[in-house]
Amino acid sequence: MAIEINIDTDAEETKEKRPENISFSLNARRSIDGNIMIFDHIDIDIVYAPGSKKVLTFAKDMLNDSVYAAQNRMFEYLTKNGVVTRDSVRGGNVYGSMEAQVPSPTSDLDPTKVVMMSISKFLEEERPYFMYEKAYKDQELDDLVDPTVEDSTELGEVPQAAKKGSIGKLRGYWNV
Repeated sequence: MAIEINIDTDAEETKEKRPENISFSLNARRSIDGNIMIFDHIDIDIVYAPGSKKVLTFAKDMLNDSVYAAQNRMFEYLTKNGVVTRDSVRGGNVYGSMEAQVPSPTSDLDPTKVVMMSISKFLEEERPYFMYEKAYKDQELDDLVDPTVEDSTELGEVPQAAKKGSIGKLRGYWNV
């Protein structure tokens, strides 16, 4: 179930400039303790804890290099946009989690809305990566299930022989 968030910007209403409404959609849920869990990324799950003002990420399936790279890209993005403080980024434990602290706002900004909007923009930047990964996996599956004529052999096309391949030509353990 997607959570839709609308952000009304506070700007002086003039004839030339009117306030913008920012709208975006995320596949997110609230936990019992009020944390917002976002499941849109292909490699990581993102959690924003408004009570402690922390952004956390966890590996979705298994911990690998692409998970760490996604976490690193996200926290770099959030750091460069001033959403989290650079010196608070921590991580690398056995569960593949990383976390960072959201600073207290100096103006009347709602940190939850800013964090959610920033995560949404990051996910939008990552969308081409998701599409490439999905297309690659689909192509890999198609190659295995329905190979081309050059990559397949019809039944009975290869003649039988007592010994085939290079295993019998080797000396040593495999020479049977």
